[in-house]
Amino acid sequence: IDILEAATNNSVAGAMTAADGTYATGRLLPPGSYKVRARGPNVAQQTLGPFTVVDGADTTVDFALSVGGTITGTVRRALDSQPLGGVAIDVFAAATNAFIDGSFITFSDGTYTTNGLATGTYKVRARAVGYATAFSNGVQTFNLAAFVSVTAGNPPTVVDFSLAVGRSITGTVTGSGPVAGVLIDVFTSANQFVEGSFVSDANGAYTTEGRLAGGVSY
Repeated sequence: IDILEAATNNSVAGAMTAADGTYATGRLLPPGSYKVRARGPNVAQQTLGPFTVVDGADTTVDFALSVGGTITGTVRRALDSQPLGGVAIDVFAAATNAFIDGSFITFSDGTYTTNGLATGTYKVRARAVGYATAFSNGVQTFNLAAFVSVTAGNPPTVVDFSLAVGRSITGTVTGSGPVAGVLIDVFTSANQFVEGSFVSDANGAYTTEGRLAGGVSY
């Protein structure tokens, strides 16, 4: 269960359901307007709200979740087809590029399975330090990413990845001196987003962690 700020959709709290399906966030939320999202294995994600939380009162939000579809697959290293563990898999809405769910981490044999997804069309991306970020058809940008169809109740949709060893951009952010905490985003020369929120350290230094493809103009 995710608690989202209604205005921004930023996640501010979370909880897991117990065996009987109940959940509680604890009385941690300040007064305000929130949405509540449920997601999990084999059930379609659902978001309800907004709901207004006020001091001194609990808010009850119940879900009746439908069966979802899943995406599953294997991530391998392009160089030698060895499976890659520890790769993060993210799922986005095909029409809007909005983040839907993630980050699902591959096991040591390279396999992964998403949470349940509603019937629809998605884009699926793989990311790992040292490897070029890629969507399922091998491209790095949302505008060129392949569409992946999921149907609730059907067998999982199989999406495999072959990741190439990546390259890095590094640098230093300065003002009157080194500047820490600056977010660095990377775009192609055609202004298509590729990767980001790399953060400069106490010395102002940053690196893109080997997540960029070689031979591309950024």
